[in-house]
Amino acid sequence: MDADQPLMLKIFKYITTKLSGAGLLLFILFIILLVFSTGFNLYQLVEELSSPNIWFLIYIYGVLSSIVIDVIVHKIPKLKSKLNVSEDTLKASLYAIAGFGVFQIWGLDPFTIFAGVIGAGSAFIFYLGTRAAEQVKSFRYLFAILIPLFICILLTIDFTSKSGWTEERTDTSYTASFDYLNGRHEIPIDLEEGQLFTVTYEINTTNGAGHGFHIRNDKNQYVGMDHISDDPFLLQLHVEEAGTYKVVVTGYKVRGNFTVDWTIE
Repeated sequence: MDADQPLMLKIFKYITTKLSGAGLLLFILFIILLVFSTGFNLYQLVEELSSPNIWFLIYIYGVLSSIVIDVIVHKIPKLKSKLNVSEDTLKASLYAIAGFGVFQIWGLDPFTIFAGVIGAGSAFIFYLGTRAAEQVKSFRYLFAILIPLFICILLTIDFTSKSGWTEERTDTSYTASFDYLNGRHEIPIDLEEGQLFTVTYEINTTNGAGHGFHIRNDKNQYVGMDHISDDPFLLQLHVEEAGTYKVVVTGYKVRGNFTVDWTIE
C-alpha cells in the first residue's frame, strides 16, 4: 500500500492539474458572462452556464486534448528538436491548435474562424492554468475543486423573481399578467403516450424585454416540437412517452402578460 502511494499521489496531482486548467477557464467564462453578457442577471447567468456544450468543451474535450498533447510532447521527443522550440512553446502551440481546430469541423467560414480564435485563446488560458497548478498546490485545490463546486451548486438554484403576478388557469389554457418577471414560469400538463399536444403561445410586453418559450419533460430535458406557425406561435408534439410535461415561459426583467392555449387529441 505504501509503495503504491507515491504513484497514486502523482496520478492525483496530474488529474487535478488538468482539472485546474479547466476550472480556471470555467471561472473566467463565469466572470465574463456575469459582468458583460448578463449584466449580473443571475437567472440568465445560470441558464447560459447550464449549456452542456460549455461543459463538454471545457471538461471533456479540453482535458482529453491536454492529455493527448502531453503524450505527443513526451513520446515524440524529436519533435521539439526538429521544430527548434522549447517544450513550453510547443505545448502552447498545440493547445492553440486544439482550441482553434475543434470549431472547424463545421466548415471553414468567418464564424468558425472567429470561434476558432476564441477557442485558441481559451485553450491558452487552460494551458496557463495547468502550468500554475504544477507550481502552486493551493491553486490546484482552488480551481480543480472549490470553484467548480461553487459554480455547480449555483447552477442548482432557481433565481426566478416575480412581482405583481396574477394568473388564471383552465383545463386548456393559462393566462398571467405581471409587473416583473426575471426567470421562468412552468405550467405542468399531464400527457399520455400517443397523444397529439398542440400549444399556442402569445406574449405582450410593455417594456420590450426579452422572453422565451419551450417545453421540458419530467426529466427536465428540452422536448423538440414541430413548429407549425409564427402568427400565432403554434407548436405540436406527438407524445412518445407518458409523463408530466412543463410548458416553460421565460422572461428577462419583463413586464406584461402572456397566454398559453393547448389542445390534447
